[in-house]
Amino acid sequence: MIFCLSSLSRILAVLFLLVAVVPAQLGEAGELTAEQIQAMRGQRQNAAKAKQKGDFKEEAADDAAAGARWAAMTPGERLAANVRRGSKSHCRFVAVCRPPKLLPGESGTLMITAILQGQAVLSSPLQMTMTPRVNLGSVSLGDLVAHPALPGTMAKAYLGRPVYENTAVFEVPVTMGNDVRLGEKTSVSVDLQFDVYHGESGLPVGRFIERVTTNVDVAPHVDPQIVGRKTKSQDEPESVSIAPPKPTNSETTTKPDSNAMGGTAVVIPAGGSELVEVDEPATSGDLPPTGGDGGGVSFMMIIGGGVFLLAMLVLLMRKN
Repeated sequence: MIFCLSSLSRILAVLFLLVAVVPAQLGEAGELTAEQIQAMRGQRQNAAKAKQKGDFKEEAADDAAAGARWAAMTPGERLAANVRRGSKSHCRFVAVCRPPKLLPGESGTLMITAILQGQAVLSSPLQMTMTPRVNLGSVSLGDLVAHPALPGTMAKAYLGRPVYENTAVFEVPVTMGNDVRLGEKTSVSVDLQFDVYHGESGLPVGRFIERVTTNVDVAPHVDPQIVGRKTKSQDEPESVSIAPPKPTNSETTTKPDSNAMGGTAVVIPAGGSELVEVDEPATSGDLPPTGGDGGGVSFMMIIGGGVFLLAMLVLLMRKN
């Protein structure tokens, strides 16, 4: 029994020694010196620099190839390869619906105005496409129609040529769907793709895509009535003006002299030799016209004279 315990203690002591010695030996063998660590860091840095130089060379080669391809492109190919969204620095859009209110099933016109900025112009014929962005069944849109371009007066590259310098106006037919409800607002949106050119050089600036949106009220639109001139009804008889008869070619009338005291007017027939006399009352241009009955003035003189004689008779009787 004592022998077994002593042997067991010896084994345990050997094991403890082994556990203490082996990690120390492994740590001494696996440790790196400062020089080795510095060398490893240098190798990593050199590898990173080499890789970075290689990337730069590849990027430079790619840029050179891209520049060569860009130089070989036509203006149309350059525009197609450089499509961008948003053109507010070159062109702004304003959209309204005329009339602003539509009932289900009614039609109107979407008026789109492009306001060009700086030296930006739109060439003619216009390179523009429209893609509707509306809910199915709410609104249907027709084809885009542009107003004619005017001859250029400011852009040096387009002097005398049709071009859109300041503004461009477009019309799109709009028809309200039958599924919309009264009192609601329906959004009408379109994506416009167009090419912008520089007015001084005439070179293309780029191809842009811009979304234009407006709202249309679903309600009846009442135009104010314009009151004009009163028109005659069909039942009201028209007034007819009767012109005085003109003398015919067969006769000519001579007017009597206004200063003559009396006489006859002579009518000379155009085709005959007989004279026809017409009696007319004597008139005087110097005397004032008398009354219609011809005796009004004499009667008043008689009455006045009678009154005067009566007053004289009364005075004489009082003296006597």
